[in-house]
Amino acid sequence: LGRWLRHRGRVGVVSLYLRCEPLEQALRLLKREGSALLSETAGTFLGAENFTSLAACAVALREHAMNEAAEVLERQAARTAADRARMWDLYGVELDDECAYDAIIDTTRASIDECVTRMERVCVALAHAR
Repeated sequence: LGRWLRHRGRVGVVSLYLRCEPLEQALRLLKREGSALLSETAGTFLGAENFTSLAACAVALREHAMNEAAEVLERQAARTAADRARMWDLYGVELDDECAYDAIIDTTRASIDECVTRMERVCVALAHAR
């Protein structure tokens, strides 16, 4: 979206892509939308597999009869797909195209404070470079 805005004359725009591995994203989402216990229980079933998406995590949870947790992930996966489609339809922007961003920050193993600090540093560095 940052590239799209700059193309239309906006200045001072910094676009950041925040990346998170699907398993960690799923556990965070379950903790936020469900409970810490739900997140911990799901974590034991999901283990250390390398999932490619939230939908894949949901399928694995359904296999363990963790339907409540699977529904949370399925809702978020559907919302994300709808957001991607809307951004493409309205602006011709592919949200997952990492080359369209000024910087990529992996949040998988970082706390909220660490993520904010990284984002601030990147924005300051990019502002000084321009």
